Amino acid sequence: MGSVDLSNPPAGVETRQMMYDRAGTFLDYLWHHYDGKRVLVVAHGQINRCLEARITGVSLEELRTVPLMKNAELHRYELARE
Repeated sequence: MGSVDLSNPPAGVETRQMMYDRAGTFLDYLWHHYDGKRVLVVAHGQINRCLEARITGVSLEELRTVPLMKNAELHRYELARE
């Protein structure tokens, strides 16, 4: 099994930039539609990492500094627009 050339991903593959952007779009959606309400978000490792990075102000370049969540791990955030 060969390795994937990350500078030229296969068609249809979501890049880190695309996932990071999707996390930002999702957070904007939550703020717009659920401001002031409690929301449960269930997702997988990499998108959780991107969401946490967006919430805590971590850039895409520093994304790997955000630890991956363990199975069934819970993180609680209170989001507020500034």
